[in-house]
Amino acid sequence: MFNYLKIGIKLGAGLFFTLVFLVVVSTVSLLRFSNIASTMKIIFENQMPITAMTHELTENTLNIGRSVRNLVLSDDKSVEAQQLQKIAKLSQLNRDVIGRIKPMLNTEKGKLLFNKVEESSNQFTGALNLIIPLANSSSPTYNPQLATKYLFGEYSKVVNAELDALMDFASFQKAVSDGAVKLVLETADSVKPVLMASIILAMLCGWWFIRIIKRPLKDAIGPLKQAAGIDNLR
Repeated sequence: MFNYLKIGIKLGAGLFFTLVFLVVVSTVSLLRFSNIASTMKIIFENQMPITAMTHELTENTLNIGRSVRNLVLSDDKSVEAQQLQKIAKLSQLNRDVIGRIKPMLNTEKGKLLFNKVEESSNQFTGALNLIIPLANSSSPTYNPQLATKYLFGEYSKVVNAELDALMDFASFQKAVSDGAVKLVLETADSVKPVLMASIILAMLCGWWFIRIIKRPLKDAIGPLKQAAGIDNLR
């Protein structure tokens, strides 16, 4: 039945179905790319900054630990002043970083792990408040023997607990980032079959249009030959 339709109707019908398919393909592709864009936005605006700030917290905590050790082992007032200044500066940086990270968390597990970071950080601050007066020769409670004992005892446990909490949180953030990257790659791969199908359809439609146009011309060649009385008319 379709063969008896006029060529204009055939071309119109073919063009209509082709356009419908292209609209479907475009819609699916746009949705996929929208998912990729939103996921990439989360990675660049959330996961990467949190990971960088977590690394900063870890480095600051380690540097505070070194400064406390130097403070305990030194009896030079100029060295003590330098270490006290470093400890105060890095402690303030840690408080600022914690304040920036907290509003950016959007998963329950992330919030739970970061609460542990905050708790261990508060305990670390308390340990600093105990050991600094013992190690500072200008303090009325200066006691280098007790400071050394505390440094290698309870203070070390508190520092290690802080570092363990940061490591757990950093590991979780890495897992979240890896999952987001994997989702982007999988989404990008899922678009490929759709694009390949659209290319194949375009080729088939082109072949079909050419066939529709050539068939009436081919059917007209015979009568034209007979009418002209020649055999080599193309």
